[in-house]
Amino acid sequence: MHVPKNTGLGYMLRPIYFSFCFSQHTLIHTIHLAPPRIYTHYTMVFSKFARSALLLIACFACFCSGYTILGQLDESILPLTAADFQTTTLMLLAPNAAPIETFLKKSGQFTFSNVSVGSYVLHLQSITLTAESDYRVVVLKDQVLVNKLFAGHDWQKDVGPVVDYPITLEPIIRNDFIEQRESFSPFKMLKSPMVLLTVLSLGMVFVMPKILDKLESMGTY
Repeated sequence: MHVPKNTGLGYMLRPIYFSFCFSQHTLIHTIHLAPPRIYTHYTMVFSKFARSALLLIACFACFCSGYTILGQLDESILPLTAADFQTTTLMLLAPNAAPIETFLKKSGQFTFSNVSVGSYVLHLQSITLTAESDYRVVVLKDQVLVNKLFAGHDWQKDVGPVVDYPITLEPIIRNDFIEQRESFSPFKMLKSPMVLLTVLSLGMVFVMPKILDKLESMGTY
C-alpha cells in the first residue's frame, strides 16, 4: 500500500520511537516523529509529564519512608463490638511531634505505618475499652523494643518489664456503663432495717399480753 507523502495519514503511520532514559533526577522521553513541529510539541508535552511523574514519585517515596509497627489486643476481649471499632483509637505519642493514629481491625490487630526511628508511647484511647497501662516503643533501624509503662513513672528512664514484639495489649477491660436492675427478692426486703423494726413491733404486740397472763397466773405480777 502506498502512503502519500506529507499527508496526515502518512504522519500517523510513520514509525514512532520511544526511548526512556533515567538519569539521577531526570527522565528523558523522546519521540521521533515528523514533521518537526509535531515532534517539538509532543516532546514538550511528554517532558512536562515526565517531570510531574518524577515529582510525584519523589513525594510518594518521602511519604512512605518509615517502619511498620504491628500489634494486637488480648484475645480475652474478642470478639469486638461495633462500638469498639467506632470509639477506639490507638496512638503513638512523641514529644514535639504530631501523634500517629490507627484503628482496630476485626481480628483485634492494628498497624502503624511510616513510623520514623525514635521513642514513642503507645496509648489506647477508647470509650468502651481500657488498657491497664501504656507502652514505650523504641523504633531502631534493625529492631523494635517495647516496655510496659507504669503511671507516675518517667516513660524514658523508669520503664517496666520488656514486652515481646509484635505488641500484645493486655489486660484489656471492657467498660460497663449500664448497670443491671436488681431483681425482686423478698429476702432482700427482710434485710431492711425498717422491715425488721416493724416485725419486732408486731411481735411485741402479740407476745407481751401472753407473757403477762402467765406471770399473773403464777402470782408473780
